[in-house]
Amino acid sequence: MTSQANSKALKAQKLNQSSQCLQRFDNALGIIGSFLTKRPKINIKKQENRPIFG
Repeated sequence: MTSQANSKALKAQKLNQSSQCLQRFDNALGIIGSFLTKRPKINIKKQENRPIFG
């Protein structure tokens, strides 16, 4: 590999890593957001279902 091709490969690798980090961050935000929006609904459902199963 020439040094030019090597640096290009390194840059591509870094870009790939940063995009993966962003995706993970997006996923984390999505999970947190879904928890915030879904948690009350889940709690209500659990309270409704308890007498039936219990």
